Amino acid sequence: MTTFKKLLNELYGKYSQITAHQGKLHDYLEMMLDYWEKGKEKINMSDYIEEMIQSAPIKIKVNDKLGNPVLISVILVWRVQETYKAAFEVDNYEDFVKVQTDSAVRKLAGTYPYDHFEDEKAELTLSSNFEKVNGDLEKEISERLQMAGLEVIEARIAYLAYAPEIAQAMLRRQQAIAIVAARQKIVEGAVGMVESALQLLSEKEILKLDEEKKAAARIIVEKGAHFVKTSTGFSKQGAQVRDVTMLRSIVGPDFGIKASGGIRDYASAKIFLQAGANRIGTSAGVQIMRTPEPGHTDQK
Repeated sequence: MTTFKKLLNELYGKYSQITAHQGKLHDYLEMMLDYWEKGKEKINMSDYIEEMIQSAPIKIKVNDKLGNPVLISVILVWRVQETYKAAFEVDNYEDFVKVQTDSAVRKLAGTYPYDHFEDEKAELTLSSNFEKVNGDLEKEISERLQMAGLEVIEARIAYLAYAPEIAQAMLRRQQAIAIVAARQKIVEGAVGMVESALQLLSEKEILKLDEEKKAAARIIVEKGAHFVKTSTGFSKQGAQVRDVTMLRSIVGPDFGIKASGGIRDYASAKIFLQAGANRIGTSAGVQIMRTPEPGHTDQK
């Protein structure tokens, strides 16, 4: 395979030059040796050659953001980009890669929680946001290896799991949380069914819930609403004067009460207003306004 190589040359232990050659590496080395043996001083050539290396994933134990022990391994693909820096800026660039990668992985793990079970408010976790986490890992390692003339081609998490000493406990905890969440959904559904049944019973006059109405009115006032309404307007019972009177006694003189349902004439509207309502909900508003008040004569 033909590749482009860079070779760092040293003369008696001192930097001499960097030469580039396109071709097979062993052909190039033989050419260089022949050249110096035919009249030039012999030199020592180091093996700082531009190459691409994929570090084998090794599992290391780190702590996540919440302090939980986690096993993690990383696949790192890198190469020597600047031969001079790799030779003279660090003692051994391969060891330098291992140390800096280990440090970057530990820093990354301590930035995020393992999953949402541990931190429900976390936007990013190690186990769910792989693209973002791998991007941060690659950036961190690249910045660390840049001083040694090394380029990161790819960095990604290859293995991620809780450490063995807490794995079983975490699994049981996740199962328990899932069971609780399922039961909560069942309870919410049951409560919703009961609320719907009570509303239907009330609208069909099968069951009158004055105490419930009082409690609902108090909650509405506490929550900062401005009006309370007698009914939806679609129930068979419709607005009741006694409901308006009862609601006024609960919400006080300054709170709004809307009487709605079955109010179709002036006399009925006036009765509800006198009982305490200050708004009428009706589809017969025009008819009501055109009805003259008893005792009133038009003086046109």
